[in-house]
Amino acid sequence: MEETKLALEWMRAKDAKKSWGEPLNGWRRHFEQAKEPHVSEMRKEIRRHLTAGKRQAEMFAAPK
Repeated sequence: MEETKLALEWMRAKDAKKSWGEPLNGWRRHFEQAKEPHVSEMRKEIRRHLTAGKRQAEMFAAPK
């Protein structure tokens, strides 16, 4: 099932590249939805987790 989902996403991205010329433009509607005010709390929570994960990775990284 996961392979099918990945294949569909790939096809979507391929079509987006054809349609708009820039593959990231296929994500535009997702970015616009993420800007909506009603998801601001979710954005804050995601940022908090990303920041904490980055700090943990830096803390446990092997010294260079």
